[in-house]
Amino acid sequence: MSLDPLDSLTETATSSGAHTPLSNQVGGHPGVLTVADDSLIIKPTLPEEFYFYQNVLTTSEFDKLRNWVPRFVGTLTHSGEANETGEVVLKSDTPSNDKEWIVLENVAANFTKPNIADFKLGTILYDDSASPEKKERMIKSAAETTSLTTGVRVTGFQIFDSATFQTIKTQKAYGKSIKSEELPEAFRQIFPVMSSSSPAEPSPDATPNPGLPAPALLRILLSLKTDIVQIREAAASIEMRMVGGSLLIVYEGHAQIAEAIWEATGGEPGEGEREREDRIAVEEAEELEELSEDEDADEEISDDGEEDTSFDTSATTTIDSNISISQSSASSVSSSSLSSLSSLSSDAPSAPYVVRLIDFAHTKLTPGRGPDEGILLGLDTVLKLLESRIEEVRKLT
Repeated sequence: MSLDPLDSLTETATSSGAHTPLSNQVGGHPGVLTVADDSLIIKPTLPEEFYFYQNVLTTSEFDKLRNWVPRFVGTLTHSGEANETGEVVLKSDTPSNDKEWIVLENVAANFTKPNIADFKLGTILYDDSASPEKKERMIKSAAETTSLTTGVRVTGFQIFDSATFQTIKTQKAYGKSIKSEELPEAFRQIFPVMSSSSPAEPSPDATPNPGLPAPALLRILLSLKTDIVQIREAAASIEMRMVGGSLLIVYEGHAQIAEAIWEATGGEPGEGEREREDRIAVEEAEELEELSEDEDADEEISDDGEEDTSFDTSATTTIDSNISISQSSASSVSSSSLSSLSSLSSDAPSAPYVVRLIDFAHTKLTPGRGPDEGILLGLDTVLKLLESRIEEVRKLT
């Protein structure tokens, strides 16, 4: 039996015949599907995008950037039919000229109420193979939106409202309509601060109150900044052109769960994903070593005829497969936090946010031409907007 997690993901994608449209899609072309447990997305693709994942992302040039891209599982070649419930059934016994789909991890899957924002990066929105008509159209689109001057355009976003317990979606028309000077207001809408405590009983008729408490949101913004700085550094090291690519940000919109994840995982404000992974790995190794030493000591006591005081599993509250809080330290975490965390899946995120680069149908290596300056400009703009929002939120903490 294979221990490779990608093998199980591939099995998930192929064994389930019915797939539903991705409900959390805020950008990109329509037609993206998800499997029953939301762990994977299945999207129609062009040969160029499949080539990128199979042959370009695996090169040494992308070593620094690879961890900032959703995991690639493989491809499916199927035709689809919608049944009476709206599910799309992908049939495996289809002709070879049917649509090809790529299968990727769904980075939003393990969030309870995901807030999602998609930012189109770059100043040039067409590649070398585009027709003259498309080039003209894309040049006009860049000039009429924020893309040309800032390297970024808000494609779409969704924010969870704890008062109504509903998700508020903003479509791509908004991002196309705003000017560069309006981007700070867009970031206020994407990263809102909850105006008051969420009501005990959410109601569709309640006054909308989207966002998170200022302290939890500030910590997310600080960590996002750290990660995007690293993404920018990685992108600057690669001679490539990334046309039509996006920066995808997902963060937990349920205030109690977001706060509980921070409490459970620890770390300092501004800690990035890579640093967090390294710290957690060290902490887990130290815990295992301490547990082994305790077991050895208990065995020695038992051998001497003393009372057996071996490790009692009932003294540990298990939140998920990666987080345990012993009774001696559990008092530092509120009961509401434990209640919120107990509902998380075994694959619960180690932080209440994630950021990734997505959409690589028109990405290729360009040796000798330097990095994509339009992408770097877009990431710089996002960082400046984040810094501004950080200062605004900091004043509210």
